[in-house]
Amino acid sequence: MWFNTLLLATLSFFFSFYYFVVRRLNYWKSRNVPCLKPLPFFGNYKDYILLRKKFLFVTDEICKQFPNEPYIGTLYGTEPTLIVKDPNLLKLITTQDFYFFSGREISNYNHKETVTNNMFFHGGDKWKVVRQNLTPLFTSMKMKKMFHLIKNIGDSFEKVLQVEVESASDTEIKTKLVKYTLECILSCGFGISAELLQSEGNDSIFINVGNSLFDNSKTRHFKNIIRSIWPKFFYALGLNLFDPKVAPVFNNLLSDVFQSRLNKTSNRNDFVDLILSWKNEKHIYGDSLDPRSDKKISFDVTDVLLISQCILFYAAGFETTSATLSFLMYELSKHRDVQDRLIEEVDNYYKKHNGVIEYECIGEMPYLDACIHEVLRLYFLL
Repeated sequence: MWFNTLLLATLSFFFSFYYFVVRRLNYWKSRNVPCLKPLPFFGNYKDYILLRKKFLFVTDEICKQFPNEPYIGTLYGTEPTLIVKDPNLLKLITTQDFYFFSGREISNYNHKETVTNNMFFHGGDKWKVVRQNLTPLFTSMKMKKMFHLIKNIGDSFEKVLQVEVESASDTEIKTKLVKYTLECILSCGFGISAELLQSEGNDSIFINVGNSLFDNSKTRHFKNIIRSIWPKFFYALGLNLFDPKVAPVFNNLLSDVFQSRLNKTSNRNDFVDLILSWKNEKHIYGDSLDPRSDKKISFDVTDVLLISQCILFYAAGFETTSATLSFLMYELSKHRDVQDRLIEEVDNYYKKHNGVIEYECIGEMPYLDACIHEVLRLYFLL
């Protein structure tokens, strides 16, 4: 009896090993797709999985070995991954055939954590419906109405910098820019002020939460790799990609803001008003992602859905904006000629408008716009 059990277990092991490892190694070759020979378990991304190189650098090295191929087959660990290089194919994927490519690699597991239950991690119909319901927040008119809030925070930021320059020989600009960015997010999105610009140090719950979301440690990178390749195994071990303490912070924030508005939408028309309307209606509606279908899709509005969109709104502006501004400052400090030309353009704008900055200002400062775009080209953040 024990022999039969042992034999069955051995055969099961070798069958599983063959199916998940050996057979996967020939996945692209058997389909006549250009590919490199992968390694067991590591695939073509050994240096990335072992944290030796960045993901984009490894991908770039693979692409350079197939300069004339429109696409390349790779294994990301044990997962087949197709790298598309041809612009025409990319256009089809992101437009006409987007219905077949909308899902993230971990969409089936985004419900495991509150943080990952937002639009960034969604795929399919849920991504489409959530996106449609968030879009009204970012119209030109809404952005214009928020401008005076950003301007007021900018004026406060200028005063803080002036004091800093007069009292110190140097300053850590990234820290200041993080506080400025957070004040803009909290004011425009949630209608509150944390007075971060006036506070000393970085011991703020909002800064700590932001740093936790964008934790750049090796542990976070390794957990992200395991989760993206073997999500079922990752969550079976009881692991989480994000700190579980993040969600309660935003739950408390939303509860306080909702209560301050008596659970009714205000005339601010901000992010909180938008998701408060979701909560009151109990459902969100939208179109199916399938272009062949004209049916309406609905999803229940839960606390997890509200909190996760709140986290997305917060995270989307936290690191991207502060990092872009930091890199802009860094490049301007290295190129004095660019700095002088930019200062001249800004001064001319203020003279023309009697010292008042307006929402449409960027349209009259093309050199500033060009500097920002060049920084985003040099330091890609997404």
